[in-house]
Formats: sequence, C-alpha cells, structure tokens
Amino acid sequence: MINRYKITALLISGALSLAGCLEHNYDFKVHPNGAIDCHIFIRGDLVDMDDGMDIFPDTSVWQVSRRIEEGEKETVHIIEANAQLDNPLDLSSLFNWSKEPADSLHLRRAFDLKVEKNILFSRWRFSGLFISRSYNRKYGDIWDYVPAECRVLEDEAQLNQMSSSDVDLLEKKFALGVIQWNRARFECVFERIWMNARRSDSSLADTSSIEYNIARSGWFDDLHRYLNLLDVPKPEVVNLDWWVDLRPQFLGRFADFLPMEKIDLIADIADAVEREYLITRDMRDDIYRVRVSLPGWTLKTDGQKDSGDCIWEFTGEYLHNEDGVINAESIQFDFINMTGIILIIAIGLSLIYFYRKSRKTAAN
Repeated sequence: MINRYKITALLISGALSLAGCLEHNYDFKVHPNGAIDCHIFIRGDLVDMDDGMDIFPDTSVWQVSRRIEEGEKETVHIIEANAQLDNPLDLSSLFNWSKEPADSLHLRRAFDLKVEKNILFSRWRFSGLFISRSYNRKYGDIWDYVPAECRVLEDEAQLNQMSSSDVDLLEKKFALGVIQWNRARFECVFERIWMNARRSDSSLADTSSIEYNIARSGWFDDLHRYLNLLDVPKPEVVNLDWWVDLRPQFLGRFADFLPMEKIDLIADIADAVEREYLITRDMRDDIYRVRVSLPGWTLKTDGQKDSGDCIWEFTGEYLHNEDGVINAESIQFDFINMTGIILIIAIGLSLIYFYRKSRKTAAN
C-alpha cells in the first residue's frame, strides 16, 4: 500500500494531478483558395474548465457547443468549437490569444498562416505558439530543494527493487524538500505582489522602503513560525495549500504600512497570483494536440507527418517551462498555369525551329 509520503511526492511533483487531465485538440484544414476550417475539441473535468464558455474571444466567429458525458467513474465535460475563416489573414487576427490573460485553458496561444503566390506555385507557411507558464522562473525549481536521489520515486521499476525502509526515507526527504520549496515560493511572492500592486496603483510608488522591508521581514518570520507548527507525518500536510491559513497574516503585513483602502487591491492581486499557481500546477498532465492540413506537398515541418497532415503534441509538463512552437511549410503547384507555360514554350520552340528550317531551305 502506498504510504502518505508517497502520496505527498506524487501530488506535489505532478505525477498525479489534483484535477483531471484536460485534452486540447486543434484541427486546421487549409483549402487551396485560402479558406480555413477550424475545429477545437476540449475534454476534461469541470474543475479544469471553470470558465468553460468564455474561452473564445469572438462568439460571432466561433460556433461553440458544450455537452456532458456521464461515465462510471467520472463526469466528463466537452467543449467543441468550429469556425470557417475566409482567408489566411483571418487566422492570425481571429485566433491570436497570445496577448490575452491566462484563461481556464491555462495557456496563451497564437496561430498564423502566410501564403506566397506566383504564376507557378503557392508556398504555404503555418506557425503556432503555445506560451510557456514559466513555472520554474516564477516559483523556483522544486529539485533545487529536493535531493536528486529522490528522483527514483518516479521510477516504479527501481522502487520495486528497494526495501520499504529505503523508500520511506526517500519519501521523507522528498516531502521535507517540497516544504522548503513551498516556503521559498511564499517568500518570493511577497515582492512579486508588491511589484504588481505598484504597477496597478502609481500612488504606491512613494511608499517608504524601510516600512516595506520591515513588513517583508515580518512575513518571513510568519512563514518560519508556520513551518514550526507543521507536523510532517500527518496526512493534512500532503496538499501544502498554505494560502488559506496564511492569507490573513499576509494581508496584515501590508496593513502595517499601507492605508486600509489599499488592502483590497493587495488581496485581489494576491488571490490571483495564488490561483495562477494552482492552475499551473494542475495542468501538468494536460495534453495539447494540433493537426494541420495544408494544400499541396509538405516541404518541411518540426512535427510528425500523418497521411499528408502535420501533427504535434505537447504535455502541460513540457509547457511549464518551454514554449510549444510549431511550424509547417508546403508547396502547391498550379498545374493549369504550368501546363499553359509549357505549351507556350513548346509552341515558341516549334516556331523557332520551323523558322530556322525555312531559312535554311530558302538559302539552299
């Protein structure tokens, strides 16, 4: 039986998601005339889709439907959306959410399609970008706090060869490392929220740095006291969602040097930052798939080829710290124009041939 430390390791490292896996499927079919059929299929737990129907910026373009499938073990929510775009430029203008704030699908993204035409062929270039959540930059790399030897906890085959006492020891080290990582995350969040607040309210720029530093040091003391009260072996430590307990103390530290009418702003920003963290943590097992069908023959792609289409797949874990970049290029020959040009050349060459032949005959 898996013990409570193993549960801690799995939950926090993301081997098991706190919410269900969310599947994102994007299908684009580009027609030779430049029209694009777009189909989006999203499937997952309701928790993953808390904003559900608000994920499409322009409902006059998208036809969105939502349904529920009741299974034996879970209830699955499905969102489908379709759009028919008239020309390549519509894709970048109507399907560019790279500048939008992170929504319930947890990721900003943008797609683009360009076409270059000449008398012989058209060259199609498709590109896409899934913008990383920058998890390690914002919250720190958990493996800076957890001993590297604990990575074996992710390998079931190696675990089966270890004694239960050795596994227990590794799980304890992992849990303690994660607690220290969580402490460092909450230390850094104080300055992050303060910087966001100053950008939102210019009147905070004149706040005394001495008072701010005193409050910040007090917040560090609050965290250390909270750590001392934790009883690591107890199951309630597993989730490490400290915000509910620490929120009053956090806001109290800001109340020490800010007027009360500013505390609501701090509270809103702080809650949004914590929600962003929870969303980012829980998207680790999400799957993002893209399929693109371009006219003509595919010249190159950084994805996989399947029956003439180009396909890509990213995990939420990959997108924690890396951008998902997709590119494909195809060439579509205009055989009518090419045939016409060949005929014109053939006729021209024939005329030259007969002209020279007639000149020779006349000379003789």
